[in-house]
Amino acid sequence: MDKHYQCASVFAPYINEFITQKRAQGYSYDDCDYYLKRFDGFCVEHHISEPVITRQLFEAWIEKGASSAEGKSGRHKRETIFRAFSIYMNILETECYIPHHICHLPKVMQYLMSDSDIQEFFSVLDGGRCRNNDPDHIRMYSEYRVMFRMICCCGLRNSEACELRRSNIDLEKGIITIIHSKGDKDRLVYMADDLTELCQSYWLWMTSEQGIQSDWFYPSKDTSKHIIKHSVCRKFNEIWTQTAASKLCDKKPTVHSFRHYFVTKRMNLWMEQGVDLNAMMPFLSNYLGHAGVLNTHYYYHAVEDSIKIIRSKDKVSSAVIPEVITDE
Repeated sequence: MDKHYQCASVFAPYINEFITQKRAQGYSYDDCDYYLKRFDGFCVEHHISEPVITRQLFEAWIEKGASSAEGKSGRHKRETIFRAFSIYMNILETECYIPHHICHLPKVMQYLMSDSDIQEFFSVLDGGRCRNNDPDHIRMYSEYRVMFRMICCCGLRNSEACELRRSNIDLEKGIITIIHSKGDKDRLVYMADDLTELCQSYWLWMTSEQGIQSDWFYPSKDTSKHIIKHSVCRKFNEIWTQTAASKLCDKKPTVHSFRHYFVTKRMNLWMEQGVDLNAMMPFLSNYLGHAGVLNTHYYYHAVEDSIKIIRSKDKVSSAVIPEVITDE
């Protein structure tokens, strides 16, 4: 769909207000904007004349996606966003159908990165240079060096790092405040001292040497906007494919693998120390921003299945926090 598409259906004012309201609350809602504009186009195409979401309209919209070779991930996003919009319409006292059963994604075992994988990834990242001579691209390459470390060392989601505002990171105390994350949950994430010092140096470099004044801790080329998730994924893939490990693994890791690495590393350490994992699970669940302990148990089973692999591979004590973050 054309990114300049303007909503024109009977739902247009509701869609625009819904997205505006969510963004005012701190959500990026880029995916929501995309899928609701597609829904708006669908309504225009099918001459929907009343701003009422019926079960028939919902099912017709879902079937349209099913007939266009949409994957489970896309369908899950579309149904989740549609359900949120239907709830919003009901709040406005417009009686609309609210789907209660949406497509759920199966849990897929992520590639579990070892210490040596992590060390090699950051070695390639730090040893490389931006291929583009544009100053903004060079600046963003240094941003990635800090961002990937923050995701890896704090177990953040990709979106949480991308959408981190400068006002939501306390560089004195080393505390990140995550606002409106998955499941509309807020939480505090505490950084280690070396990561806090890196972030302090990074922001001083950004403001003093680069002259950047942005609301975002990781601004995009257009500094009024944040780096987008897809760009971070592309950069991760670009770096990973340069590692020797990428030629040996049967499953490609993703940015989310850093989050899995953080969790499995912590659990592995607790097990080695004889700490009761069940007792620690609620604390870890809160730290990760999970809706409940059951979500965190997924990682527990991942560790159970891979603990021997992790212990056999993790022989390298890697120092991934550098002293400098500039390209010079």
